[in-house]
Amino acid sequence: MAPAPPADVLAFALSFVREAGKMQLAAFGSAQRELKGPLDVVTEADHAIEAEFVRRLRAAHPGHGFVGEETTAADGHAGSAEPSEGWAWVLDPIDGTVNYAYGLGGFCVSLGLLRDGAPAAAWVLDPLRDELFAATAGGGATRNGQPLRRLPARVDAADEAMPVGGSSGLMHRAGGDPALMEAVGKLRIMGSQALHLCHVAAGRMRAAMNPDAKLWDDAAGALIVAEAGGRYGRLDGSGVFPLAAGDPAWTGGAIGSLAARSAEFESLAGSFVAAGAAEHA
Repeated sequence: MAPAPPADVLAFALSFVREAGKMQLAAFGSAQRELKGPLDVVTEADHAIEAEFVRRLRAAHPGHGFVGEETTAADGHAGSAEPSEGWAWVLDPIDGTVNYAYGLGGFCVSLGLLRDGAPAAAWVLDPLRDELFAATAGGGATRNGQPLRRLPARVDAADEAMPVGGSSGLMHRAGGDPALMEAVGKLRIMGSQALHLCHVAAGRMRAAMNPDAKLWDDAAGALIVAEAGGRYGRLDGSGVFPLAAGDPAWTGGAIGSLAARSAEFESLAGSFVAAGAAEHA
């Protein structure tokens, strides 16, 4: 388990996340957008928020590593320092950019802090709901400063209809396999992987699964799930963290992730393996 970050580092992160939420809301409905890949967009707000974080990081913690969605996606490398050693920040300035760009809800800022490749602290802010999820390694998970109730090992029978957060990539893999779709359950695609993970942690979703999830999608939410008593890993059930030097995830390689309650994680992973759908992209 990664050590808890110092108090000044936690304060630095919280201040930024709150400012990023304000920046998202200030440009919501008016931010210029452009295509950056098939069925994917980026807005001027994405770039502005990531640039603001880099400016603050260089001033306050210049020795820390950094991985940002827009920087890494554009340059194909992970920041200016070797992120697998020491402290490394992982930022998605707007997770759910397509929703954001077209005036829909379901977007957030996601900021994770890793120590030697393992999650140490996490923040996910949904500014429209004014809902901040946070966690520190070994310190539990919170929602708006209040501890999240620890997840039971499995969903109660009365809650079998509890939704599962997924993605279009999941539909491509699972849609043609009736047995796998039955195991997945009532799928919802909300457009923000980080919020899917937080909804699992908060007991609003049974699971979250995404074959195309990237490090900036999951670095924060993975810790929030784990600190709420859930399990997070790859679709085949194997672990993701700590990330070693040279792991493709540092530079945008797909993780292929699964998060669920502890007693259901293995069975869901087994369903993906049995269907031959567990390989990440």
